[in-house]
Amino acid sequence: MFHKTDRAARNLKDVHTLSELGVKILFVNEHYPDNAAGRFSFNVMASVAKYYSENLREEVLKGMDEKAAQGWYPGHAPYGYKNVRLDNGEAIIVIDPERVQKVKWLFETLCRESLTLDGLVAQAYKAGIYYTSNTPKFPRSTLYDLLKNPFYVGRFKLRGHLYSGKHSPIIAESVFQRAQEILGGNKYLKHRLPYAGALMTCCYCGHAITGEIKSKKTRSGIKKYDYYHCSRYTNEGHPTNRSLRVNGTLLEKELTKVAGRFHIGSPAVKKWFREFILRAEQDSEQFRKKHLQSLQVQKTKLENRLDQLYTDKLDGIVLPDRWEELNYKWSLQSQKIEHQINRYSDGYAHHLDTGLQVFELTQTLADKFVTFDSRKKRAIVEVVCLNLEFDGVSLYPTYRKPFDILAKEPVLSYGRGDWIRTSDLLHPMQAR
Repeated sequence: MFHKTDRAARNLKDVHTLSELGVKILFVNEHYPDNAAGRFSFNVMASVAKYYSENLREEVLKGMDEKAAQGWYPGHAPYGYKNVRLDNGEAIIVIDPERVQKVKWLFETLCRESLTLDGLVAQAYKAGIYYTSNTPKFPRSTLYDLLKNPFYVGRFKLRGHLYSGKHSPIIAESVFQRAQEILGGNKYLKHRLPYAGALMTCCYCGHAITGEIKSKKTRSGIKKYDYYHCSRYTNEGHPTNRSLRVNGTLLEKELTKVAGRFHIGSPAVKKWFREFILRAEQDSEQFRKKHLQSLQVQKTKLENRLDQLYTDKLDGIVLPDRWEELNYKWSLQSQKIEHQINRYSDGYAHHLDTGLQVFELTQTLADKFVTFDSRKKRAIVEVVCLNLEFDGVSLYPTYRKPFDILAKEPVLSYGRGDWIRTSDLLHPMQAR
């Protein structure tokens, strides 16, 4: 029994299935005689109900596309944002002040410590970062979707299209991209082996170093040991796996050596390096301001183009297909410029501000490194090393700048009065 026809007949296939099964359908407000005329009337009303349903769906999707084209996500706001309706009736999405700090903490902690989802859930709970009052721990799948959502950097996806949103981003693009690298494509990955997975490569074939866990029965119970080796050691012609297999404890000793090569013994070199960082900071700040001004001008031009393009579409000057093509193209350009602006505003502007602190840290890193856990050790190595090659015994690092300079203590030669000259140090903005 149904209230009326459109409650039962929005899907004609279901109605015909019920009829074929011999189910008698009754309606509270309508009556169809059990004859040819009655069945004809019912089929007409069922077709009208189906048309109404399909037309309503098309209109709803059309409205959603229009709203997305204007830069507003037409749905429930993600965690860290909330839906707000303005006085004029327009529905927008704004930052939720109660949850935004939680989202920032999750991204920053993931990038800083290279945690797994399980590890991040545990860290958040321990730090008092609760999902909701009723569900303190973040559900793993929910956390994965949150960390993969481009909404937090100013973009959103709708029906296969990527749009540039008008909502305020709360995560820097560089942080978001780093989070994607850590997450990869497997939401249930567990880093039981902290040094496996894209940290090191084999010096013989260039493939990644992976790991395995071996169990051994002892009198005190079963003990587990970590071993690391080339992921292609079984390939024909590759050196034997015995020479490319190392215990996790020995590998940590090699990593400690990698992190301990930055100490500079010469007081003169230390003084020069500190002065060099301060001068570089002043020069880079001037460059940053000029570049930001240029980017802001480009972004304003693109935004004006997009606004005019949308007006032309409403006026019928631009066809829908052409509008969609240009809107997608210019929106991508605007996003790229926005990413550069965020990079120079959020990260780059403060990069050299911390240069002196980083330098001071490197001078004591060797002593502190051994006290860190495996996750922090890996995070530090990823910061200072561009690549690590492993031959089964030793690690051969390629350091990032400026750590490559610190790793081989610069030799200073004095000349031209009190000037200090170096042959290996360059300004950060200068290409090598």
